[in-house]
Amino acid sequence: MMIIMDFNDMRIGQKPDTNHVFFPFGSLLFLAGAGTMLATEDTEMSQMNISIDEYTSPINGVVRGETSFTQIYELMVQERIRHVPVVKDNRPVGIISDRDVKLIKGFEKGLDLKASDIMVEDPYCVQIGTSLDEVAFEMSRRKIGSALVVNDIGELEGIFTSTDGLNALIEILRGQAEE
Repeated sequence: MMIIMDFNDMRIGQKPDTNHVFFPFGSLLFLAGAGTMLATEDTEMSQMNISIDEYTSPINGVVRGETSFTQIYELMVQERIRHVPVVKDNRPVGIISDRDVKLIKGFEKGLDLKASDIMVEDPYCVQIGTSLDEVAFEMSRRKIGSALVVNDIGELEGIFTSTDGLNALIEILRGQAEE
């Protein structure tokens, strides 16, 4: 049995009765509508075991450490992507975001830089099969927009972005996700 608790009519500063409802931290279901929280009969939110594999995007372009800033910028514009992995032997060593590129583009000397000069080293990487809630929680905690998905030997397989996370949330809320 599903219990729906509506907190829309609560006044500012008023808290829900936490003696009756427990909402585990890190679950995506607490986002279900403005002020609506879902709980199971035993007062814990149901947890879905969903892998990020279903929502991981393919890589539309990678660069190497020696790739020029101009080439990185052109790749991002051409492919309409916001994150570019920097790889060595198909293993991620860094990542460059559109924010990094926009910041550097404003400096004259920025055009002389290479990927290794501007990348964020040791990007957040997860293995294929990692749970969606674990990845979403860690991305939120770190305040980052993507996770690089690697296979069991550390080679780049895909990218999971905040947009992919929102697509997963939509499917979960609409009941279309497969466990």
